[in-house]
Amino acid sequence: METRERRGAVSLEARIRIMEKEMGFDVDRLRSALRTRDISKIRQQVMAKLYDEGYPPIQIAREFGKTPAAVIHAVERVD
Repeated sequence: METRERRGAVSLEARIRIMEKEMGFDVDRLRSALRTRDISKIRQQVMAKLYDEGYPPIQIAREFGKTPAAVIHAVERVD
């Protein structure tokens, strides 16, 4: 796995809130257990973007109530 560095010191929570405004989703719905297609797709896009920005899979997974493997799966699906 390649080494990634996260630029700046923006917390994961702050970055998710910024993305919430940019992408127009409700972060509480993404954190819920909902598995509808539209929610799942947005959740995967957000997790993949956070991963690409250098946040560790374990931290992203905890934020969304998922496993690190689910984060990696989201990255593979989105790319």
